[in-house]
Amino acid sequence: MKFGSIKKPPAFVLKLLMQNSGQAMTEYAILSAMVVAVSLYFNKEIISKLNDYYSLIANMVSLPIP
Repeated sequence: MKFGSIKKPPAFVLKLLMQNSGQAMTEYAILSAMVVAVSLYFNKEIISKLNDYYSLIANMVSLPIP
């Protein structure tokens, strides 16, 4: 399978779904799992850094209450 020839992702997905012998669903499941894994990885990296920044800002802004 050549990924360089893909011009429209929806057409690529439809082509996979039109194939026979269950290969399409396997490839679609693998692609879906890859998309989910990559999005979870980036969310983990971004959210941990944002939490650090939010904690820093909260510590700088908070006033001690006697």
